[in-house]
Amino acid sequence: RHGVDYSRAGDAGLSRKGTSVHHRPPEESHYFLLCPGANIHLIDFLKQHPFESAKEKNMPIVIDSVNKSYGEGEGTAHVLKDVSCTIEDSEICVIIGASGSGKSTLLNCLGGLDPPDSGTIKAAATMRRRTRLVKRPRVLLCDEPTGALDYTTSKEMLELLERVNREHGVTVVIVSHNEAITAMAHRTITIRDGRIRGVSVQDAPEAASALTW
Repeated sequence: RHGVDYSRAGDAGLSRKGTSVHHRPPEESHYFLLCPGANIHLIDFLKQHPFESAKEKNMPIVIDSVNKSYGEGEGTAHVLKDVSCTIEDSEICVIIGASGSGKSTLLNCLGGLDPPDSGTIKAAATMRRRTRLVKRPRVLLCDEPTGALDYTTSKEMLELLERVNREHGVTVVIVSHNEAITAMAHRTITIRDGRIRGVSVQDAPEAASALTW
């Protein structure tokens, strides 16, 4: 079965309370979400819960004509407008945009926290096989993971995410307004006013340790 089963999003080991790492015990998920408000305890958590390398590759994440609105009538806010893009397996992808651009909403749609009004998100069947949540996630969804951190700790966080991607083949999707982070990404998706405004790909990203801002 293709796509994300949003009716089971609550059972997928994800919850959103606005801070740090949120997950629930059920074992049926390959998604792991880092929410706003991440701090030093998140870095400790990831260090203490090592990832197992994936034995199978996933298909790309394909986002096709996704729309998302909130409200009704004249008060309707169209947050995502016909968004289409692809995130390849085992790459670091940064979704960049200003506050209110729709980047966090797109991430929530990817994680199954907020279903799109229309359009589809497809992913490999391996993402839905029963597996331990923390031990073998295939995708890390990171919503402003450095937003509440100082410069030094932010660098440590990004280096850790880079290592998880490099050593274990985990696809890392980072939402940020910090342009400097795009230098470490294999793929950068720029979003503005709810629309994809550009996609760039680089084969040899800069090391996270070399980033400055």
